[in-house]
Amino acid sequence: MIKKSYILVPFFLIVGLSIGFFFKIDPAGGSYKDFISVWKYIIELNSDFSVLYNKKLGVDNTLLHYPLHYLLVSRFDIFIQNKEFFLKTFFIISIFLPFIFYKCLAIKFQNVEKKYLVFLASLIYLFPAYQSAAIWGNSHITALYFLLFSIFFYLKWEKEKKNSLNINIILQVTFLALAAYTRQYYVILFPFFFLRYIRYLNIKNFIYLSLFTILLSIPGIIFLKLNPMLLWFDSNTTNFLSSILVVSSILCFNLVPFLLILLLTNIQFVRKKFFNNLTIFNLFLSIIIVVILSQNFIYIDNTGGGIFLKLSRYIFKNEIFFFLSSALGIFFLLSIINNKIENLLLVFILLLSFSSGFYIFHKYFEPMFLIILFCLFDKEITENFLKNKIFLAYIYFATYLCAAIIQSQYNIIKF
Repeated sequence: MIKKSYILVPFFLIVGLSIGFFFKIDPAGGSYKDFISVWKYIIELNSDFSVLYNKKLGVDNTLLHYPLHYLLVSRFDIFIQNKEFFLKTFFIISIFLPFIFYKCLAIKFQNVEKKYLVFLASLIYLFPAYQSAAIWGNSHITALYFLLFSIFFYLKWEKEKKNSLNINIILQVTFLALAAYTRQYYVILFPFFFLRYIRYLNIKNFIYLSLFTILLSIPGIIFLKLNPMLLWFDSNTTNFLSSILVVSSILCFNLVPFLLILLLTNIQFVRKKFFNNLTIFNLFLSIIIVVILSQNFIYIDNTGGGIFLKLSRYIFKNEIFFFLSSALGIFFLLSIINNKIENLLLVFILLLSFSSGFYIFHKYFEPMFLIILFCLFDKEITENFLKNKIFLAYIYFATYLCAAIIQSQYNIIKF
């Protein structure tokens, strides 16, 4: 049982989130405008189901995500008749998202004190993207629920590692498919899970699983053919190589507080894992990668790109600080691979995940990266992040949230 005193942290965070809902804030920016477009599409779906295949996303409207969230909401007339009731209901549902994260962590880190798992899971409340999505009924929350359910059943399977095609595997794949049908970028996680399954399932069961997954993908492939902009967006905002730098910079921002916790709580572990010949190689490799990729770096205007790119351009009037953060991000990611092929695959998946040429927003990784870091990466390193100085992460992300709210409300810094 979790002591009542531990509940005070998420309780006060929920109170703060509720205040944000009352005043309808939008700390991540853009969610209110997204809701206007989404609501119009949901109403159209409610009155005419053929809209699903008659109107092209990104052409007839500004929506660029798979429509499962919109479709589900459109089936409830009570929501269509009362928009405010929908927002209140969705907000209440969103509050329980960290609880599902906690349940996943409890399976993964059975030797860690429960209070630290509660504190970590409650960090989700501090992410601007989560708050905006919860307040404005955004599909981001729906996709995260599906993702967490998928990971929950994966972790249950991993705990037992049965070589049969059991219900946990079927549910894991099904919920990941639902996540991808809500936000298409979650499809990138399929290779990770299948790498795990191919190690333990026999050939026959793995073929059955593959056929089941292909069956699940058929509606998505048909819908993608009707809406090619879901994957191939005709934009010169950035390019494949430049996107790697942007993503690594964003991930660097999210890794900083946890590495600081590690540095302050377990210096012996830091010396063992981060001060050796491999570390020197990783650092050298990170610098070389950034030097090469930065030669033709492209990211048009200041829409998206992550915090470090914005600050680098605003404060220093160049991108040197941004390139430094990209190098550190790659270095940090290489350091947590820990000689595991699954971790290496996750690093590749994350770095290559948003390379369509469209804007790359910081909010895409909130709290997706936190969930992937602690639920899917090898716990030998991440378990060390769960120490009594985890409140440093609270200070870090609370500062980030306050800055995001102030910026969204008053637009103090003119990017």
